Amino acid sequence: MTKRRALNRTETILVLQRQTAAPILCGCGCGEPLDPVKERVVDEHVIPRELSEAGQQGERDDLDNRRFYRWPCALEKTRTDLARIAKAKAQAGETGQYARRQKRGQGSIQSRGFDKTRTKRFDGSVVARQSQESL
Repeated sequence: MTKRRALNRTETILVLQRQTAAPILCGCGCGEPLDPVKERVVDEHVIPRELSEAGQQGERDDLDNRRFYRWPCALEKTRTDLARIAKAKAQAGETGQYARRQKRGQGSIQSRGFDKTRTKRFDGSVVARQSQESL
């Protein structure tokens, strides 16, 4: 007895089209029918896995979160998803200037602090600071 061969994406869509009376439409909502013979079809996550909490990416693999997209629609979706993922990482502090400083081991930029020996007057002149004992 031989093991059953799994269907690839093209065969899966062709079988689905044969089982339904209407054509299967692109998952993006553009209204274009899927035609795996003429153009490439991609299995996409509706909500990207990277936008889920850490350790919860497996929950995004549910069939409810998956759709078949035409290749041009999948490219556009991927482009917008990458922008959303980059923004989420920046807001979480995983990328950007704050993350680079944390990686180096320094927090915020150090200020020079207050000069204890001199002070600046309202007229702009700099004079020696009077000690608290002389007041």
